[in-house]
Parts: sequence; structure tokens; C-alpha cells
Amino acid sequence: MRKRRVISALVVILLLLSLFSKGFIIFIPFTENIIKLVGANPGNITTYQDTSSSFSVTVMNATPTFNYVDLVLGSTSKLDTWIDVNIMYNFVLNVTCASGWAAVQYINITAWYDNGSESSTYNESGNLGGNLNMFLQYDNTSGTAIYTMIWPDDEATAGAWSVANNETYVNLTTRNITFPFTPLYQVRHSSGDGDGWDSTSNIYNDIKSWNFNITVDIGDPAALGYYVGAAAINIQHRANGNFTLKTEIIGDLQGPGSNTLANTTVGVQGGNLSETKFPGNGPLYIWGTASTFEPHPKDNPTNTTSLIYHCDIPFGTAGGTYTQTVTYDIDIED
Repeated sequence: MRKRRVISALVVILLLLSLFSKGFIIFIPFTENIIKLVGANPGNITTYQDTSSSFSVTVMNATPTFNYVDLVLGSTSKLDTWIDVNIMYNFVLNVTCASGWAAVQYINITAWYDNGSESSTYNESGNLGGNLNMFLQYDNTSGTAIYTMIWPDDEATAGAWSVANNETYVNLTTRNITFPFTPLYQVRHSSGDGDGWDSTSNIYNDIKSWNFNITVDIGDPAALGYYVGAAAINIQHRANGNFTLKTEIIGDLQGPGSNTLANTTVGVQGGNLSETKFPGNGPLYIWGTASTFEPHPKDNPTNTTSLIYHCDIPFGTAGGTYTQTVTYDIDIED
């Protein structure tokens, strides 16, 4: 006698998605909220697949940009020329951080007398301070910027500084910042090369000069190469037989132009999964496996499984939004 199976299957997929951040948002995953209700009349229904969900990750360019850098006396540039002691000068910067200014932690300016060697920095030798080098710092880690001269001790002084007077808001990603300082009488004299300065514009090839280096340090939210996750989403499902529940991202995530993000950078945790990456081809089994079924629930008409998605953004990923379809399948044992 042929065994007859009558199944009433109802799959409810409820994706309640929220954003995850470490202080300043550099990536915005899971941009689509989906509520899907599918009903089925009693019958020999063994499988149902939802294909209307999608997974999206927005990667923001985390590399800060110096749009303008100068060393000035008043409004006159003093780059590649003589400066005098006991006079206040300003480093003037225009900086953009595409991930938002809150991602900027430090802006550091180091300056040193090169003693005739462009490869020499002195501030790597352990002689921090003294009349061979200088270190100015803009500290934005608290959310309210402060300015300090970390060294030297007595050979130069930092000028008065405040956000109101020395930091100009341009937009959400860009600031103009002024670093005032005064070299005092014991700052190391730079003799130049003995033949005068090179008068060609933007040529900095004179030996025995002062050099400076400017860097921007940014926090985790703006950096590539980081784990980025979202709050849990809920998958609601019903089955009156032993079942499997699986999910798959079909192919790589498609980004701007020809850029892609491998689906193997995306993982999910929940059900029987513990932070498992998608394999590239094939599904991840939330409940059951490719060869075994999960015992069907007997007490609750609707069961909820919480899932947490995450993405590891590789270094070198181009900025933009990457999207791909996510499928959910529920299969009933014959």
C-alpha cells in the first residue's frame, strides 16, 4: 500500500535588519527589510524557496585625502624657503575623510632636520625631542579635538589652539585645520646646500634642510579588512514533518562597474551554524544537513530562528555598494 503524505507547509520569513557600527559607520550592511508571508493549501508539498531577499554591503573609501598642505607665515607660504626663529608659523591643512570626520583619530605632523640625508628621520632613533625634531598632534579620539606638541621640550612651543579658531568645518567629511608653532632660538639651524635654494616651483631637493611628514590615523569603522556584522534577524518557519532549512547567496556580490565581492566573505551564525562562511557554491544548512533532517517541532506552530550575518571586507575592496540575492529553502522529508 502506497504511503500517502499530507503536508501543510507555511513558511514565514521575517527579516528585521538593523545596522551595526563601531563608533563611526564605514560599511552599511543589510539594507533591505523584507516581510514575506507564503501560504500553502494542504497537499503533497515537500519544498518551498524564497528568492526575494537580498544581501547588500556598502563599502566606503577609508583612505583620507590631503587636499591642501602648506607652511605659512600669515598668508605667505614658507615651503622650500628660509624661516626664522622666535616667529610663529602655521601648518595649514585641508583634509577629507570619506567615511566621515568622526573616523579621524589623530593627525600627526613630524618635522626633523635631515643633516643632509633624505633617508634620515632622527625621530626613529630614540632621541624624541631635542633640537633635531618636532611632533605636533591633533587628537580627535574623544570627539572634541585637542592640539598638543608632544616634543620637543624647550626648543619650540605650540601656539594657542581651539576648535573655534583653528578648525573650520567644511562639510561632514572635510576640515581645515591650523597647527601654530614657534621655533625658539635653539632649534637646529638648517644651512641648505650652500648654493641657495632651488627656485623651481615645488622642488624640494636641497640637502641639510628640515623635512616634515603628515599622517592621518583613522579608527576601525573606516578601515577595510575588518569584520562587520548586523544585529540578529528572525526567520520564522513551520513544518509538520522532519525538515531542513538552508540559505545560499547565489554567486559573488555585484558592485560598481566590474567590481565584485566574493560571497565567501559573508558568513552567518544561527541554528546549527556557528559563524560559518558561505562556500562559494552551495548552501549553508541552518537546520539539518545535506543528508539528515531536523526533527519536526510538535509544540509550536511557528518556530523562530535568529540569524546573525557578517562580512569580512578584504583590503583593496573598491568603494561602493555590493548586492546579491539570498535564498532560503525549507525541505520536508519524504
